Amino acid sequence: MSAAFSPTEHPTDYVELMLNIVLQRLEVDFGVNVAPALTLPFDELRSWVNAADDALFANQTVVPPDCLITSSVGHVQKLCIAE
Repeated sequence: MSAAFSPTEHPTDYVELMLNIVLQRLEVDFGVNVAPALTLPFDELRSWVNAADDALFANQTVVPPDCLITSSVGHVQKLCIAE
């Protein structure tokens, strides 16, 4: 059995892993073209991801859901906005 990955033992590897996850989410969830970022050196990649993230969310409009589901132990409640 292999040892668990520790971000404190390998901080650069951890940050690089997180940046790759963010790139994947930007591409899959938001349709961002991440191809220009794939060959960037590490520091430039961090800057690119931050800029892409800022640009994406600067243009996002948050729309609250019509209903909100809340739960606690043994209790689920559906709260909806009346029309």
